[in-house]
Amino acid sequence: MPGWEYLFVNACQLPGPGGGEWHPHLVNNQSLPNWERGPTLDSFIQQLEAKGWRLAGKQPYSPSSQAITITLMFKRPRGAQNAPPSSESESEAAGA
Repeated sequence: MPGWEYLFVNACQLPGPGGGEWHPHLVNNQSLPNWERGPTLDSFIQQLEAKGWRLAGKQPYSPSSQAITITLMFKRPRGAQNAPPSSESESEAAGA
C-alpha cells in the first residue's frame, strides 16, 4: 500500500485595501524566498494541484501582530512526481 505524502502551506494576508492579498509564506516550515512579492495563494494552489496535490484540510485563521495567517494541508499518493513549487519558479511561470 503506497500511502500518502503531505505538504503544509502557511499563508499570510498582507496588509492592504480590503484586507490585502494572501501569499504563501512557509512550505513544510521552510520560508519561501521573496514570499511577499511572490505568487498569490490562488496561483500557488493551482500549481500544487497541477502536481497532484489535493487540499486535505485547513487550520482556521490565527491573528498575529503583523498579519492574519492560515495553514493548509495538502496530500497526494506517495511516490508521485514533482517537488513542491517555489516562489521564484511560480513568478517565472507567471511572466514576472
